[in-house]
Amino acid sequence: MSSRVLSVLALVLGSAVAFVVPASSGAVGAVGLTSVARPFVTYDSVGDAGGLPDITSVAVARDARDRLTFAVNVANRSSPRKGEVVSIGIDKDRRADTGQKGVDVVLSLGWWANEKDPAYSVERWDGFDWQTLEVPALVTYPDSGLRFVVVGSEIGVGRSFGVAARAGRLAGSATREDRVPSTGFAQVALRAPAAIAEISRVMLPGPLFLPEAGKVLRVRGIQVELSGNDEEAGNSDVVITEMVKPERLRCTAKLGDAQLPPVAACAWRMPITAGGKTVMLKVTLAYHGDEWTQVYPLKIG
Repeated sequence: MSSRVLSVLALVLGSAVAFVVPASSGAVGAVGLTSVARPFVTYDSVGDAGGLPDITSVAVARDARDRLTFAVNVANRSSPRKGEVVSIGIDKDRRADTGQKGVDVVLSLGWWANEKDPAYSVERWDGFDWQTLEVPALVTYPDSGLRFVVVGSEIGVGRSFGVAARAGRLAGSATREDRVPSTGFAQVALRAPAAIAEISRVMLPGPLFLPEAGKVLRVRGIQVELSGNDEEAGNSDVVITEMVKPERLRCTAKLGDAQLPPVAACAWRMPITAGGKTVMLKVTLAYHGDEWTQVYPLKIG
């Protein structure tokens, strides 16, 4: 049995699943930036993966050329690791009595221990077994997680379907995985062309870098810079940028080995005795299916 088939069976039977080929770009066809429709996005809790790849969100978009982009954002992996896999299971007809437990198509990226590089697969249930589809696909792994781009008609998937993502180890207990959603499928309806965003830069206000002992350090006023190509106008070589507010914001602050308790969302009071020490501020932003995380060492005045 091939490693590709094993990756599919792992998802169907509830075992660990999927990882992909590294790349620097987090989006494909980010046309029009904020002028296009918002992609489908479903979020997951952070820190529930027990050392496995921790999925924080799953996003799906379809552009005007029928290209489907699946983004699986991962909190604790900046690159794939050997022995791990991330898979996307698709219920193309929203019927539990077709496919394998409702799964009709699986897109996966796994790195088998005896292989030099990660490998991806596209497989479809034919009613009796899983068949590998030799279809063009673009698979990348930016810092925030997996991106999988494939033409919808090539895999028999339309505008409405169910999707579930799993991440874990290629071998091991079926309970050792992170699944989004935790049961069933997230229901996707892609009515208008959309794109997964590409966050290229984040602008933070100057006062954020000047915390003071005894005072509250508050994260606010952040702007996200998006970048993409003007493909709709036929200018694929022209880079567009745009500044927007993030859709979601998560942050933590550590002083030494201790997490500081927040006094409000993304706000902490610096201990009065902390002058001259360094607080480690971790900020995670999300916009239109893309995520961005950075840690800032801030010296307390």
